[in-house]
Amino acid sequence: MIKQISTLLLSVGMAACCCVVGRFGTKTAEAEEQKYLVTDYYGGGEQFASEETISYAYKKTMAEGAIESKIPDFHAMEGGGSCANVAGAIMITYYDRFCENLVPDYTSYRVFLGNIVYRGISSQTLAVMSSLYELMGTDSEGTTFNGYQDGMRKYVQNSGYTYNYTDVGNINWDSYKSSINNERPVALFLSKYTFLSVLKTENNVDSILTNTTYVGHVVIGYGYKIEEYYNSNNQLIATRNYLKVASGFSEEGLALLCLDGKSTVDRAISTYIY
Repeated sequence: MIKQISTLLLSVGMAACCCVVGRFGTKTAEAEEQKYLVTDYYGGGEQFASEETISYAYKKTMAEGAIESKIPDFHAMEGGGSCANVAGAIMITYYDRFCENLVPDYTSYRVFLGNIVYRGISSQTLAVMSSLYELMGTDSEGTTFNGYQDGMRKYVQNSGYTYNYTDVGNINWDSYKSSINNERPVALFLSKYTFLSVLKTENNVDSILTNTTYVGHVVIGYGYKIEEYYNSNNQLIATRNYLKVASGFSEEGLALLCLDGKSTVDRAISTYIY
């Protein structure tokens, strides 16, 4: 279970689940939660769309942070099964700014108006994904956590650098925040994941639309955001905790991963390559 960022969690005016949206198609059905024992991280799967509403007197962003340069935004070219090597390529390309031989003969970023901007998918970064696919032992069922770790370690060592990490549990808030504040992305291994789709605000009512998938997936965390909602008596009535992540999907891109029971983090690791 996730160690929640906030222990006070009250939902206000939650709406019922809507239709089921497939990443590879759409079908109409009642969204019924299913539990999976996940050994492989696969990525693609059906999305269960839902909406909740929160009525409030006022709200506050209690905490927000991110790696200043953000991180690369890559995605698998088609289908599922390769989320781990895509996530690994995002991590490798991020650190290529500091360890320039991680992606051979390639500059992974450009400077625009004084800001670091990572480039999109290229033949060089596709080669990284392909190499990680083999090194991680990825197949049609996906990649295991140990496969991800072995592949990352081998790739980094083959490039002449050192791969190191610290455990962030599932999620230890202080450890996650410390990692982000130190500009170290966090690999998140999920057995259920929910992305914020749309947040609509009108007349002190937030409508929060999300998409949930009950499949193992790997994303790279680069930030966080905490929203608190209060009533007219200044009482806290709801908290919504999000992690800023590279989703690994072209549709979502850099997205907000919803916590508060909406996503299940099996394990998280803060990564450092030097």
